[in-house]
Amino acid sequence: EDRPEAVALSFASLIEHVHNKVTPKQAILASTPSSEHETFMDRVLWTLFELARFAAAGRLLDGKGGRFPLLEHAIAAAIPMQRLRDGLVHFSPLIRMVAFQAMNAVVTTYPNITGDEEWKLWRECLPYGIKTDAREYRASVLYSLLSFLDRTAVQDKSNFADSANGSESVNVQQSALFQFVDDFLLKDLFVRKTAYPGSVLVKETFALSMLECVIVFFCRELGFAMESKILPKTGRMFDRRRSEQEEIIIAAIRRAILSHEVVASLFSLLHSSWDSSRSSAYQILSIQILMARTYDIPLPARFARSTSESEGRAFFLVSSPRQREADTG
Repeated sequence: EDRPEAVALSFASLIEHVHNKVTPKQAILASTPSSEHETFMDRVLWTLFELARFAAAGRLLDGKGGRFPLLEHAIAAAIPMQRLRDGLVHFSPLIRMVAFQAMNAVVTTYPNITGDEEWKLWRECLPYGIKTDAREYRASVLYSLLSFLDRTAVQDKSNFADSANGSESVNVQQSALFQFVDDFLLKDLFVRKTAYPGSVLVKETFALSMLECVIVFFCRELGFAMESKILPKTGRMFDRRRSEQEEIIIAAIRRAILSHEVVASLFSLLHSSWDSSRSSAYQILSIQILMARTYDIPLPARFARSTSESEGRAFFLVSSPRQREADTG
């Protein structure tokens, strides 16, 4: 069996070879599109992301088997921040997919990256990255997103542990994890940019899949989380024991998932033109009710006190001869 040092050196050599393959004199030829509209440089970009991804899969970048500065330097030099961003918003879904798959590994090689820079990268690129309906692509992006959330949670825990001892030190509003999930994923991406009335199918599908993944991640101990087929429940993010500080932040995120804006958006998707969106919205609303009962979180007042009104509306829609309205009821 090869030693990790030798494997890391091989990856570093391959990455440097691919990175240096195109000289300035070849740049014009390398930028000429092929019949598939991809350039040679696009294929170089794809290869670099794949090499970084396989290096991470070989546990060469997580620090547990030791640090390999030559490999980290090779990745950081070949895929600087701007090149990573170019891959995340590339016109080719294949290149975008491998960029998201490699993203968590690549950013760990940047010596001076801050949390703000990484959050900004997700905020800029994720709304563009949902532009496909391929299931494998969507699963890859969401798995990378959950990996990022898990790393953010660990960093949050370290920050609060450094500032003071005990759960009293946790200020949820200062939590990077809470801010990212509540402000960006739920209020901005889900409510405003993807789950609005009349949205296209690709956006609705991604929005509902993302919300289900977020619920599964933050309610992983419940039965429905393990039964969900949206993602495989493997990896450190589903096995790692969470600290007391993390649980306080996660409790606040669960309340955000049951906020009026999120629940109202799901109710609006019950009227979607797409059968799959109506079905998924109903399934997630059912999960939210279970969440409310399990964690003793009150549902938004408008939906909690208007049961009879909702039932009356549902019976009216069920009687409709139109399939879409009957499904909604």
